[in-house]
Amino acid sequence: MVTHVPVPPLPGAHARAMSLLMEVDASLAEVAAVIEADPGLTASMLRAANSAASAASTPIVTVADALVRIGFRTARSLVVAALLRSQTNKLDGTGIDLSALWDHLLVTGLLAVGASPPGEGRSAAFTAGVLHDVGRIAMGAVAPDEYHRVVQLARSGLPTLEAERTVFGTDHLEAGLVAASSWSLPPDLTEAVVSHHGRCEGALAQAVADGRRLAALLGYGDGVLVGGDSRLVEQEAQPHDARILASLGGPEALRRRVGWYRNALVAA
Repeated sequence: MVTHVPVPPLPGAHARAMSLLMEVDASLAEVAAVIEADPGLTASMLRAANSAASAASTPIVTVADALVRIGFRTARSLVVAALLRSQTNKLDGTGIDLSALWDHLLVTGLLAVGASPPGEGRSAAFTAGVLHDVGRIAMGAVAPDEYHRVVQLARSGLPTLEAERTVFGTDHLEAGLVAASSWSLPPDLTEAVVSHHGRCEGALAQAVADGRRLAALLGYGDGVLVGGDSRLVEQEAQPHDARILASLGGPEALRRRVGWYRNALVAA
């Protein structure tokens, strides 16, 4: 049994980017400089800016222009997703369906935005939604064979958190707390990581919990359990779900937005 889950360190450029993106007053020039230090982040940003959904009449060739084209808030969200993508690349051998996991993370982030009031907090909502399963990612990255056993137990009927405790002696909520501390996430994002399966006190954590719940209701699996598995739906639909979906343009617009992020992150 694994009783301690060491958190894989972020590469230097990624650690600096994560730290900078947690600062609400980070400037465009500062963020551009950090992105340009990493070829994968740069490629993702340029791919997003030149995509069919956001392309200008002339190609975007600099990170600074890309930030202007797609918007600073969206760019920050994309960088956070790319940083996490670099960690999920270590999950081969875990049995986790990585495509489903990515849809789950992106959909949760987007729905968390829809569940949040308008304002700057929406950037934090997407970030928190994408990062909410960071504990699971850390567990799989450091012990892929053991996490493969978790996946087998969960798909055989054991609740996922219980399967994790059986194999690791801990679960991805507790591992997420370690990761949040290691990556210096602020307290409200840490709460979202730790409490997305239960009751939440903070508004940001509640938005992520709503996003995760609604993602399950819409049939998005989490990579451990496949879409359509009734155990994914731990809580019933709520009256405000329709408002959340409408704020994003409905299920089809949500699907297209997920595709936009996934296309940008191919290069990450």
